[in-house]
Amino acid sequence: MESFLIKGIKSNKHLLIKIMKDDLKIIFKVTSILIIIISYLSSICFSEEKWKKYPYSAPGGLITFPRDEGSHEDEKMEWWYFNLHLTGKSSSKSYGLWAGYYYTYNTRFIAFADNTNNTFISEVAVGFTTSKPGKLELKHKSRYGTDEWYQIDNKPFTYILKVFFKEVQVNLEMDLQKPPLVLNNNGLIHFNPTEYTYYFSLTNMKVSGTIKVGNFVEEVEGIGWEDHQWGNFSLQAISMGYGHEWFSIQAVSEDNKNSIDIVFYQLFTPDYKITNPMFSLINSDNSFFSTTDFTIERLAFWKSPSEEYYSNRWRLIEKSNQIDLVITPFQDNQLLYPPAFAPFREGPCYVEGKIKGKSSKGTAYAEGFKRYKPPIFSINYPNGGETLKGKVKITWQEPSDEAMKNLKYSVYYSQDKGKTFNLLTSNLSKTEFYWDTVQVTNGDNYMIKVEGTTLDGLLSGFDISDKNFSIKN
Repeated sequence: MESFLIKGIKSNKHLLIKIMKDDLKIIFKVTSILIIIISYLSSICFSEEKWKKYPYSAPGGLITFPRDEGSHEDEKMEWWYFNLHLTGKSSSKSYGLWAGYYYTYNTRFIAFADNTNNTFISEVAVGFTTSKPGKLELKHKSRYGTDEWYQIDNKPFTYILKVFFKEVQVNLEMDLQKPPLVLNNNGLIHFNPTEYTYYFSLTNMKVSGTIKVGNFVEEVEGIGWEDHQWGNFSLQAISMGYGHEWFSIQAVSEDNKNSIDIVFYQLFTPDYKITNPMFSLINSDNSFFSTTDFTIERLAFWKSPSEEYYSNRWRLIEKSNQIDLVITPFQDNQLLYPPAFAPFREGPCYVEGKIKGKSSKGTAYAEGFKRYKPPIFSINYPNGGETLKGKVKITWQEPSDEAMKNLKYSVYYSQDKGKTFNLLTSNLSKTEFYWDTVQVTNGDNYMIKVEGTTLDGLLSGFDISDKNFSIKN
């Protein structure tokens, strides 16, 4: 007599064959991905032999490791910053963790995101920060515990990070996979004739360890980023409190042949003119590139609970490397609330687009101190008192806020001194429109209205001719 198990196998053999085939497909996909990752890491390990030793002098010769990973007691301003994209090995959850240790002010800025469950917690609080010169050995004591971030002895560019924040604890090892990226080609940036910063990024750190959220503990792995800045600059020099936007990107092409890490930012003057932009990257072959010629388009905005507006989706364009990437936050509300100035955003994002013509994806962090208002612009012509005939060019100025250049415009005309308006055209990107006045009747009570709207429609502004004008055809 056949056993129950054998009968079951015979009666369901087609189903079992299908399951086995599906499993083999999954195993093949996982194996293929692992082969790509191993090949990629092998190429990194081969290239790292040239740089992953102390002492290491970065390009330009101004920054040396491990010396400049430590504190610089003679400088006015200094901070260390990390961001992490982590994945839980057991839960498959996506986490984001960011912290900035402001040595000058004994203050920790920190935010934790559970991207899977769409939760975000943050804090800005004074504690007690200590650091040593010559190597990274940072401690910060808060009410939750003592954070530690230090370089492992005899393992250049490898670090331990321990963080305590509310219900979150992490214990991680961070292993740098690419040489340090020094911004502006040599790591020295002048904000103005008297204020400067030294600046480097460790852009591609392999991260592993454990995370504890509440009573839940699991192993995690992922990718990390570090920034370190020091100099004689003031917070005003970096537009702290009224306007700057900063981004880090870690992206890889879909064929896994090109990994690229990018840091870029724009600072703003109090009247929202762009100043001191910077863009730096490191390629898979460890080559560097820096420029100030790039574009950030603000594709969407978000209205905070306190009714402030922040940019909330961005497009990065840099032509020399054929970069065209869209950066999207995992969630809208990524705000921190410092006591000394207005709330700012800092949170994890995902990236999609093209690099050097190839489809690419990745992760990012976006920081935004800049707050937005409805666009303000003015009509140039006709603005009142003119007599028009035939085809005329209506023109208007771009908004005074240089971060709001990519608006969509609609143009209207009125025949009754602005009491009612009729649509002439919409969805314009240029600040001009040719109007054939022959299509309307002659009159003396005409006015023009131009409305500009952000691409997502959230913010809009308009201007109307100062006075009425005439049409005589």
